[in-house]
Amino acid sequence: MRKLFLVLLILLNFVPNLFAQRTNPFLSITGTRGYPAIQQAVPYEKAQTQFDYFDSSNVTIYKVEEQFAFSLYFFVEYPLQELGLRFISPLPESFSPNKGDQVTYLFENANAPKSKGFNASIALNRIEINNADTIVIQLTDETPLKFKERSNPTIRITDKNFKPGWYQLQIMSKEKEIPFGYFAMQIGSIPVMKFPELFKSLSEVK
Repeated sequence: MRKLFLVLLILLNFVPNLFAQRTNPFLSITGTRGYPAIQQAVPYEKAQTQFDYFDSSNVTIYKVEEQFAFSLYFFVEYPLQELGLRFISPLPESFSPNKGDQVTYLFENANAPKSKGFNASIALNRIEINNADTIVIQLTDETPLKFKERSNPTIRITDKNFKPGWYQLQIMSKEKEIPFGYFAMQIGSIPVMKFPELFKSLSEVK
């Protein structure tokens, strides 16, 4: 009975901490808000979140190394010193849109319980399009080495010459099931950029 009590006590402490970690302030690595003396990370200025829903019947699902995955495509307009991406799913109970966040039609109108989601890791690829004779799309992996194990739902890239252009964010389910449910995508940058439009297919990119 004592062992059971200890296990329950550990779980009661672990679960809130787990959700708290996923909703901690979205911190930059290099940002000091213009104060060089400040060495610790600070929250991304004007970081925004898009709340969305993914249906498991979506035709954009594919496989990466035996993991089910889908992609979000977005455009970066100018060079960045740092780009931060954080994927959150399932959504913690107290985590909801704030003023300035984006909410998709699917998020507002899906019939599934809001607790429905999936654990995922993310990877980032730069898209290079060659229009010489035929259209050739080449993907260049931009995922930092420390995130290459494909188990992290957060990526921060620090490069003062981070190139503008089209990018593919791969979202890979950590489970064997097809991803299905609600999620939130957070993007922060230095310097601050307007929250980019997120496309779920290259065919949607204009």
